[in-house]
Amino acid sequence: MSLDEAGRIYIGNVVVDATARSTVRQRKATLVLAHGVEITAAGSGFRFRYAEKNCFFSLERLGLDKRRTALESLRHSNIAFASAATGLLALATRFGDDGRVSNYRVEELDVGQCQISFRHDVGNPDLLVELCHSTEGGWWLTGSIEQTLLQSTDGRAWRKAALPKGLGSLISAYVANSREIWLAALLSAAGAESPYLLVYSNDSGRSWRNVVANDPVLDRLPVGWLEGQKRHVQQ
Repeated sequence: MSLDEAGRIYIGNVVVDATARSTVRQRKATLVLAHGVEITAAGSGFRFRYAEKNCFFSLERLGLDKRRTALESLRHSNIAFASAATGLLALATRFGDDGRVSNYRVEELDVGQCQISFRHDVGNPDLLVELCHSTEGGWWLTGSIEQTLLQSTDGRAWRKAALPKGLGSLISAYVANSREIWLAALLSAAGAESPYLLVYSNDSGRSWRNVVANDPVLDRLPVGWLEGQKRHVQQ
């Protein structure tokens, strides 16, 4: 699941306009992303279409298990993609001989030249469940077991963001800009009757707070983000 600043939600082959309440479906084996990117699972690899350019990347070239088809790799979340006006990234999950995750690799894909222009192993910091991008917030990776948020301005150099103590059940993040970060997670707060599933920082993660009903800061909530989480669960 991904989101663009206009409020369009991309879930597999479905594009939902959160403001107009309209839905568009593409071919079942095609993943659609922001900025006109289409990725089609084609047996032993993926066919990309972006800015009138077409390219094919095999599973082996992307560092994926060749024993699975491209569609199986998508279904099992062995690879994720995110797009920006400036480029396209892939997050490949790599496995050891014991079948467990050994590390994750971020790859910068150049569809025009049909090549991987940059690879970076990010290790195995967490169960990484999300690769996303926003125009002002850059790129980020979300980990859901150890409650991890990795950020990058260029998709190449990554840093671990400081998240609040007491954070649990992190399922998604949205980095709106250099200061504002939203987390769909639980944050236990002293004196609170119950934790809330929305946590917010407006100082680049130096301080955090639960967001409650009727909080004025909800007016700054990224369009479609929470609705996108709900639709993702329903798929």
